[in-house]
Amino acid sequence: MPSTDIRDSTAIVPGASRGFGRGIAEGLSRAGVQVVGVARNDTQLQEVHAELGDSFIPISADAADPTVAAQLAVRLSARVRSSGEFTQAVIHVTDARAAVEEMRGRGAEFEEYDTPETRSENGVAAMPDGGEAAWFKYSEGNLVGVVPA
Repeated sequence: MPSTDIRDSTAIVPGASRGFGRGIAEGLSRAGVQVVGVARNDTQLQEVHAELGDSFIPISADAADPTVAAQLAVRLSARVRSSGEFTQAVIHVTDARAAVEEMRGRGAEFEEYDTPETRSENGVAAMPDGGEAAWFKYSEGNLVGVVPA
């Protein structure tokens, strides 16, 4: 299997303050990845930051909240786009239609697609696996996918 060089990339790691999430953050950081660690416990996030240094950006927030996830994608995009790289972000949700309606209420404008591969209705597309997904553009012009968890 071919390997992929992940150095100099950026990863968002939810639950980065402890347990499995912290282990992933530590491993990615040691591999040369810029890690954006998200967790609700700011004290523990700061401990991880002290351990990993500048390769770890702590963000104290609830990553399960779709609004927080979208705001995080915008922050990350502004940071990465300034270096000339392309940013792609995904928000995992349990119900794409409900998330679309909630996010529309907060000003998100969802993309509509009508291609042989992807057709959307009211911003939500049926996926080949039977799930549903949606995409919206945020202020930086990149797309954020809203997909099943």
